[in-house]
Amino acid sequence: MIEVSRVSAREQETALAILFRDLDDASRQQHISDLLEQASIGQLPLDGLLLAKSDGRPVGCGLYLIERDQTAFVWPPAVDAENCLSVDPENIADAILQRICREVDAADAWIGQCILEGDKTVDQQRLIRNGFGYLTDLVFMQRQLTEQLPASSVESLTAIEYQSDTNRNQFIQLLQRTFQGTLDCPELRDRRSAADMLDGFDASRPKGRAHWKLYQSESQQWGIVLINERPEDKTWEIIYMGVVPEARGKKLGREMLLASLDGLSDRECDSIMLAVDCRNHYAIDTYDEIGFEEIGRRSIYCRTQ
Repeated sequence: MIEVSRVSAREQETALAILFRDLDDASRQQHISDLLEQASIGQLPLDGLLLAKSDGRPVGCGLYLIERDQTAFVWPPAVDAENCLSVDPENIADAILQRICREVDAADAWIGQCILEGDKTVDQQRLIRNGFGYLTDLVFMQRQLTEQLPASSVESLTAIEYQSDTNRNQFIQLLQRTFQGTLDCPELRDRRSAADMLDGFDASRPKGRAHWKLYQSESQQWGIVLINERPEDKTWEIIYMGVVPEARGKKLGREMLLASLDGLSDRECDSIMLAVDCRNHYAIDTYDEIGFEEIGRRSIYCRTQ
């Protein structure tokens, strides 16, 4: 019989050792130490850390995290095949995912998503079998800020900084307009309002620096670029960029990016990264033109209520 339950404090290292089972001993211990340290200071709650047991033996681990905007991030289940004995490893993986799905549903999360890197056929099959569907591939891109930016090709734009107490509604209205005809995960755009999405971004803003700007010219608003600092990685991240339909094809997205990147380089963060839907070839071409390079791809599997 397989039992899946939340881990106790004394079981955390056991569960995490299964989660990072594919790493060498030194890397595994470092990952466990880093995760426990993040948990101790509240950066990564381990409320969603699960341990599967069979006849009292630890045989698998699951982990999920629900953000303040009710987005659930799910890690692929990890199974200790050597300790399974007569238990089918796939039954263990299914039990873990089914427990995660029940808890995510009970928490009223609007989506559960799992990101897979590389060829993960077994993980794909497990996710699909338990109600997750393939959404798309994300293209991860990065640019060094020490490299010179291309020259601007259109008239300058005016930037307005985000202030939650004064112009939140202005950003929400423009954000909603950028959703029209978007090629970035369009399947999910009707699942949340622009207000919910902005509130989610706002709730996850780091304690470090952030550059959230609305761009306009001659009272016409063209788009939004939201950039957060990731001090732990010594980089910046574009968490959202959107252009209204009537501004597309006019190089205004390019100009918004150039304006946002100008002046970001410093001693603490000398690069910037982003993730974009592989189907959004217009955005990818723009990023490529500005000097971003692809550094990897990952597949997204989602389960929505």
